[in-house]
Amino acid sequence: MGSAVLLYLIIGILEYFRVAKEYLNHLQEDFPLHPIPLLEFCIFSVCLICGPALLLIKGLNITKYYLRNRWRKILFPIRLKKFTKELDKISKEEDSKKSVELLFKAMKEVLK
Repeated sequence: MGSAVLLYLIIGILEYFRVAKEYLNHLQEDFPLHPIPLLEFCIFSVCLICGPALLLIKGLNITKYYLRNRWRKILFPIRLKKFTKELDKISKEEDSKKSVELLFKAMKEVLK
């Protein structure tokens, strides 16, 4: 338990050193009358408390989007195969209005 807390604090401190200058400049623009040590303390406390949790959420989001895009790339050839089958059905359809509806439905399935 102690090593987890220590790791959490180390990650928070490293996050502070990574973003401190940028956030300090933004806070000085937004709050010009506040003293700089107070702004630095606010940045440090937020990075220490919320930094590791936000980095974890960021990592999970990056992983989620990567896996989602990878899954789409894997399934794309299968969707194209289904699209060609739908095009065969559409070409056999005699009603033009229905064939257009089927075409748009097939295109929508491919672009999912």
